[in-house]
Amino acid sequence: MKVVSATDLFMEDCNLVIENAVESLHPLKNSSVVIAGGSGFVGTWLTGLLTCLNINHNFNTDITVIGRSFDKFKASRPYLSTQKNFHFIENDVKHLIELPAETNWLIHAAANPDSRLHALNPVDVMLTIADGTKNILRHVSRLSDFRMLLNLSSGLVYGQQPLDVDRISETSEIHLRPCSSVKGAYPEAKRFAEQLCHSFSTQYNVPTQTARLFTFIGPYQLLDKPWAVNSFILDALSGNPIKILGNGQSVRSYLYGSDMAFWLLKMLVQGENGSVFNVGGNRPVCLTKVAELISQEFNPHSEIRWNFSPQNNPASCFVPDIALISDTLKLQASISLEHAIKKTLRWHKINMHI
Repeated sequence: MKVVSATDLFMEDCNLVIENAVESLHPLKNSSVVIAGGSGFVGTWLTGLLTCLNINHNFNTDITVIGRSFDKFKASRPYLSTQKNFHFIENDVKHLIELPAETNWLIHAAANPDSRLHALNPVDVMLTIADGTKNILRHVSRLSDFRMLLNLSSGLVYGQQPLDVDRISETSEIHLRPCSSVKGAYPEAKRFAEQLCHSFSTQYNVPTQTARLFTFIGPYQLLDKPWAVNSFILDALSGNPIKILGNGQSVRSYLYGSDMAFWLLKMLVQGENGSVFNVGGNRPVCLTKVAELISQEFNPHSEIRWNFSPQNNPASCFVPDIALISDTLKLQASISLEHAIKKTLRWHKINMHI
């Protein structure tokens, strides 16, 4: 019997999400795609889908990832890094001197969404996003056959979602609070980056779109990140009780990694210049329910513990309205939350040799 590896599971997911949708991605054939800041969770899934298109559907797409460490990428993603159409530029996007002259498409994913970094070093967070985006746009404006830049923004640009608002749409009139907290550094910088892309499009005819990302789940998402689902999975895999900060009534929604990457690629090639779309799951679920779904995947079930300190961990909501992208690009999630949790846990168990 063949031993299934973590890479096998990942590539299987990539193949499944595109198997009936290859034609919709045909504009990528025989072209060059650059993923700036592409060595993280989002970039890995995008690279995986593009690799599957090359291997199984003869797309002959050049894939260039810009990241800070090729050694780290190669060590954790050897299958992707050794493909003949794969290239890696080891650089910080702020200091990038040029892009490959043949670049046709660019996905700008260079920003760290870790809220701990935002609180510890807000100045660097803001300058990295602002200067990095400016540098990328400057280089793109000089390319002779450039077709689209997809800027990856964040649902945090809407500000605090009121608890009585079920889902945030692209036209929601929700604004950030006055600059009284360093937590505003990341969303404010992302709002600036969105406006900068729009301004380059208007002034220099650079075609741009913006994807506002929400919450995701899946392989290659680091478990030490400060997001509830990652912490729950790490607790359960470590044989510890699943710890919920607060009363567990905060609401989130999740989109699996393969769906996320397919949505972004379809947006890249089919979305119109100036488009802004929410990208995320559309099923609201409280954190207690998420913990229960993870607990049920273990035998015996993992214990769940709550920290009832609502004054320190008040309930919050972070759920997108995805009607616009669903109607415009005919997209919907193919992986349910239950299935996403099963897939993610299986991948981590194999990857961690549990």
